Amino acid sequence: MRWQHFRIYPKQFTETDGIPPMTGIFGTRTETNLYPLVFNLFADHKEEYNILADHAFVIGPYLQIIAAYQQSLVNDPNPPPFSMTVF
Repeated sequence: MRWQHFRIYPKQFTETDGIPPMTGIFGTRTETNLYPLVFNLFADHKEEYNILADHAFVIGPYLQIIAAYQQSLVNDPNPPPFSMTVF
């Protein structure tokens, strides 16, 4: 998720051991102790340095956006997922 010039990752995935280009859902999950990763996109274009310790104020707006999304699901829930086995 992006807020202003910060990018926030609630979960972190790394490359797999055997196949380095496999990232995302195919990668392995790295434990972050339930804290998101925060990067400043203006100062760190490659997103190499987690700045959560110095910029913890970013978590407040992040949680407000998440709460607003969860509240919107009450009145307008997501459609059911597509099933490839039930026709």
